Amino acid sequence: MSTPNMSKGLVILPGHTVALATRKVEGVGMNRLGPRVRKGLGWHRAQGGGAAGWLSRPDVAGLTDWVISERSDATMTEINRITGTNADMWGWAQGPYVGADASADARSFVARYAGGYGANIINGYLESIEVEGFYDDPVSDPTRRDIAQWAASRAHDDGITWDTYPITPDGLTHNYGHLEFCGVAYKRCPGSVLWAFINGELIDRVQPILKARQIGTKPAQPVAPLYRRASVPAFMKLDPLPATAMLNGVTFRLVNREYRVDQLTGCYTSIGSATRSRSSLREGDVVRIVYLHENGKWGIAAGGSRIPMDHLTVIEQTEEAA
Repeated sequence: MSTPNMSKGLVILPGHTVALATRKVEGVGMNRLGPRVRKGLGWHRAQGGGAAGWLSRPDVAGLTDWVISERSDATMTEINRITGTNADMWGWAQGPYVGADASADARSFVARYAGGYGANIINGYLESIEVEGFYDDPVSDPTRRDIAQWAASRAHDDGITWDTYPITPDGLTHNYGHLEFCGVAYKRCPGSVLWAFINGELIDRVQPILKARQIGTKPAQPVAPLYRRASVPAFMKLDPLPATAMLNGVTFRLVNREYRVDQLTGCYTSIGSATRSRSSLREGDVVRIVYLHENGKWGIAAGGSRIPMDHLTVIEQTEEAA
């Protein structure tokens, strides 16, 4: 067996946006307790959508490090940085710690790393990710693919070899569900669907990713794209949504319908721009277009991405009912 190549950065992160929660304030959703160290990953289910914007608000008592959509767009956003400059925000993600209800893995984690931080170590030493959707909602394959790539990249950089994943060099698991620290009586996060994936399919997906890079069974990976978040036009934040609206001197018409993607389609920060706002839509994906450009060739998706409409087909209401 070849000796694994454990050079950091060898397993790349999936494509993602960066929108750091710079407005958070001490004592509301986070504490600044000093540099963080990643000893594992904390998994959560958001109980809805729009988690990146919600958690980034200065009045919200919570903060995870990453958010990803559960749907086919698999939009991943980094909202808090665990390493590097100013990486000292210990987001309120994994609490509260209830030792009597905690799992054996959770108790081992706290016992091993607590030191002078006590139970705060759970937030400080776990990099957390929020998967949007409710506990019983399915998680799309593009989302499963991206979080497996994310988990593989983190596991590799944390010194885990492909044949020992998900066990760390310290002998502990690399993956923790929120419920493991607080107990199911308080919260069953991340819910049965995501929790089953983490303890089964995620391992089956991550191990071959690690093996391919660590022992060189595949060519070097391409550089992952870094996306820039598209701005949501002001008129899309109104309630109710206006039937028509102007943007950059052009009229947009409200449609607010789901479309099926017929061919690989890019998503952009603005009309005519080459800057991508997220990963491409794939054949068979479904995307909600809120407004159509007056020429019908461009649409604005719910998250603000500008999408060419050439290969999108509206899903008729009769089709939805079926």
